[in-house]
Amino acid sequence: MSFIRTSIRHLIGSSARPFSKLVNYEIASILKYQDKISFLEIGPGPSLDWQKFIGVHAEKVEVTLMEATPELLKEDEFENFSVSFFSGHAPSDLAVFGDNEFDLVVCKNVIEHLPKHEGYLLLYEIDRICKFSSVLYTPNSFTWQPSSTNAPFNAHLSGWTPRELKHLGWSFQRGHVGLKPFFGPYATLKIKSSFFLKFLGLCFPLVQLFPWFCYAFSAVKRTKNLRLEEI
Repeated sequence: MSFIRTSIRHLIGSSARPFSKLVNYEIASILKYQDKISFLEIGPGPSLDWQKFIGVHAEKVEVTLMEATPELLKEDEFENFSVSFFSGHAPSDLAVFGDNEFDLVVCKNVIEHLPKHEGYLLLYEIDRICKFSSVLYTPNSFTWQPSSTNAPFNAHLSGWTPRELKHLGWSFQRGHVGLKPFFGPYATLKIKSSFFLKFLGLCFPLVQLFPWFCYAFSAVKRTKNLRLEEI
């Protein structure tokens, strides 16, 4: 029963937990080769997921948060962390950062809010400013979602698939939330019976391995694409 409860929490409690573990792993991997990490999260919004991302490595991670709506950030939660803040819009304002400036870049639930051509520019910039690993999280293909009253940038303007991002180098992928047909806008469940929740909860550890069937997915890139200085 505890396994079922845990699986259901992953399913309806959110994908943040397995995703944070994935980012934890990237941080731990980089710390094998150096003492400190420079970490950028693009578009954190009001969530404090970045604290889960850095986890027990907080003293070794220098955090930069880039947010288009700074009033969403909870600055009183920055104590005891090495955090700097940058107000800006992705992808255009990422130009202020230098090549390979960050060891790790995380971009969760951002790229789907950009038109497709701006999404490609975002990927180019992430690849440019990232030295070791970059981690993306986005719904699987286009999902209808209008802007909300308190978040003007919340509308979905494009969709991305695991195959697309894999071809661009973000090849290590995991599924999140649950099977795509059972979820609607804002990742809300279409069916909410207890039996159905238990069934989906049991399926979740398996469907993680098949991101193309899931409502959302994460993708990690550990190698940089070729960039020619001159053509």
